[in-house]
Amino acid sequence: CTSSSTSTSSSNSSSDATVRALMQRGITQAAAEAIVQRGAASSGRSDVDVEGCVSALQRDGLSVARLQRLLVAVPGLLDSQRLTRALDLVGALAETMEAARSEVWSAVLSYAQLLGHRSDTLAHKFEALKSLLGADTAAARAVSLAHPRVLSFNSTTLGEKVAMYEVMLASPRTAVTAALTRKPLLLCMSVPRVRARALSIHEALMCSNEQLGRLLLACPHVLTIDFETNVKPKLQLLLQEARLSPIDIVTHPALLTLSLTRRLLPRLLFARSRGRPITAFTFKSTEEVFLNSVQSDVTAFRSFCATEVMKRK
Repeated sequence: CTSSSTSTSSSNSSSDATVRALMQRGITQAAAEAIVQRGAASSGRSDVDVEGCVSALQRDGLSVARLQRLLVAVPGLLDSQRLTRALDLVGALAETMEAARSEVWSAVLSYAQLLGHRSDTLAHKFEALKSLLGADTAAARAVSLAHPRVLSFNSTTLGEKVAMYEVMLASPRTAVTAALTRKPLLLCMSVPRVRARALSIHEALMCSNEQLGRLLLACPHVLTIDFETNVKPKLQLLLQEARLSPIDIVTHPALLTLSLTRRLLPRLLFARSRGRPITAFTFKSTEEVFLNSVQSDVTAFRSFCATEVMKRK
């Protein structure tokens, strides 16, 4: 019993010392306690080196704020052996990507599972991604850093996704690469989900495959948002109430990215109340241009939104 009490006391003392050491390097008390509680500095661990860990990570360009987020997400980095492996992996991946080490650490912050892979495996997957994107290192780097989860997929899975987008967007590989670079989340989404969303848009607009491809190529973002709760209500307003044509939406796909309650509905109702014609530019234009087109001012528009628009929400 005495031995157990001594062990517990030693554990608490070690944890408290680690918390204090982290706080001395700028980590908040709450974050430091969270790191310790998650097991980064368990009792009697002689390989926990707060000073060495923090110094090594700051040399890689991590600010105190980012360092704190990293250690909360991956508290095991206080283990000197694990830290060494992580530093080696980040260095190898930075070299493969032709990126700064701090950029790779940012990717780790958003997808900590990267540290669970071997550096040679990640390098191979990056090269496969680069090949699929037309041997474009900059494009592969942009995609990998924005959504590092893409490096968890094998080359076959990525190849199937890129091939699907080539068919769906009815465009050459260079154009598809540009679209995927703008919206890399598309490479992390499941094939069935993407196909279902594209089909829903296709059926709602009753457009040709070519027209659908033009829309998705210009605005790939629409594939990343839910159709039923987001895109469908916008299409209903634009097609049924605003009386725009499907071609209007194909030509101006950014309309589908505008807020329904803060942009589309208020402008539709206000322009209609002023007896003005409704076009795509009713919604796309800046507020100043919109108000000039309906011959009104900000005060009248805001007052209208606070009363009439609220009745529709």
